[in-house]
Amino acid sequence: MSTPATALLAWLAAPGPLRRAARYGVALGFALLAVLLVAAFSAPAGRAFFFAAFPPILLAGLVAGTGPGLVATLACSAAFGLQFLDPRHAVVSSPDPRDAIRVAGFTGSAALIAWVGGALRAALARERRERERATAAGRELARAEEYRADLVRMLSHDVRTPLTVLVNQAFLLRRRATTPEVVRSADIVATSARRIAGMIDDLVDALHVEAGALSLATRAIDFAAFAGELKDRLAATLPVERVQVAPAPGLPSIEADPERLERIVVNLLVNALKYAPAGTPVRLEARPRDREVLITVRDEGPGIAPEDLPRIFDRFYRSAEARGTDGLGLGLYICRKLVDAHGGRIWVESERGEGSAFHVALPAATVDAFVAYE
Repeated sequence: MSTPATALLAWLAAPGPLRRAARYGVALGFALLAVLLVAAFSAPAGRAFFFAAFPPILLAGLVAGTGPGLVATLACSAAFGLQFLDPRHAVVSSPDPRDAIRVAGFTGSAALIAWVGGALRAALARERRERERATAAGRELARAEEYRADLVRMLSHDVRTPLTVLVNQAFLLRRRATTPEVVRSADIVATSARRIAGMIDDLVDALHVEAGALSLATRAIDFAAFAGELKDRLAATLPVERVQVAPAPGLPSIEADPERLERIVVNLLVNALKYAPAGTPVRLEARPRDREVLITVRDEGPGIAPEDLPRIFDRFYRSAEARGTDGLGLGLYICRKLVDAHGGRIWVESERGEGSAFHVALPAATVDAFVAYE
């Protein structure tokens, strides 16, 4: 809550010639207080107690700054020279010649105290400015989060719904088509709409991940059954005849969220089918390793350039070869985030001209029973 003292300090801290003059005036006021305190302490004792001036000098530096605090120190030193070194104005009955050394010592010590006070004042001012900037940044972040939530809602409902209608209408058109040209056109419409829907899914997942709104509903999954059913369901949208599912015998179940696991596998399969030459196989392998299940998507594509490997899982990153294809550069980024959320690991091995192998290590289930993906 604002008080007259804090309001005065805030006014003094602001720039401008009038405020600068006010700061020096305040510092000289503290110097006068220091002189009066030293005189009050010194007269009864018969010697100079210069230490009584240190608190007002420190306050001068804190309130007015280093420059005004040093001016207050010089004003005090001049006044003390008159009070304790000039017999005509001395407040003590018998001035001590050693007071000249004491005045010099006071000047050095008080200058250091004034500098410390000014440094503290500057640090407090910086802390206040940083706090104000942090508050403003917090408000901006809250607004950005509102925009993010609005964008997720818009993409999830307002955009995805008409795309679903478009795909359904394309299927109806294909069913009622009487010529190969109409069938081909309906397939093109449906495929393009599904690609747009996939990009929207990538954006929505990325927004959920970055907002920390990703929640997992894990269970034990029999990956062999999961992969077989997934391949069947993807037959209408991907050339799954190229996909070879090869789980190892006796594969343990995986502890994973079925929807998120499907997203990981589909993104890796889409990536492999997109960049591998047409007609070449893509292998979906799975084998146990320690307490994990290692899932591998292996292709016979051109491979990934060594300079692209460190950034292949970065958000929006696309290699030179990928820039000529559709996509947002979010698929592998989302895979990494989803794998991290499961407590797993993802990495890639690739050689130029020899294809790529994307590996996902997920924890094996703690239960013995296999639960088929439904």
